[in-house]
Amino acid sequence: MSVIGIFHQLVFLPWLAYTRRVERAPDQPHSKFKHVYPIVRIDMPFNKTEPTNTVMVVTVLTSQTDAEKEVSRLNQINADKSCVYFYCTSRLIEQNADAPKLV
Repeated sequence: MSVIGIFHQLVFLPWLAYTRRVERAPDQPHSKFKHVYPIVRIDMPFNKTEPTNTVMVVTVLTSQTDAEKEVSRLNQINADKSCVYFYCTSRLIEQNADAPKLV
């Protein structure tokens, strides 16, 4: 079995089941950056030959409440498909004169 296959069986599937049943900890505001909430889609089964086609960011929202609602809506309308949606918290780094330059 490949390394990706082992990772998938040992880490990815249990993690996916874990994220479905655990409540998230409350997000604390970041001191420098605004929070954003990417909505992520994971297609199952995991595509070992093209793993980048298996996980994708669908959209990014600025409200955690809106992200929760959208994840719920997407999971309901796609319940018959082999995919799952969830959101995570990230930071928005805006490019302006004071922001660090990304290379």
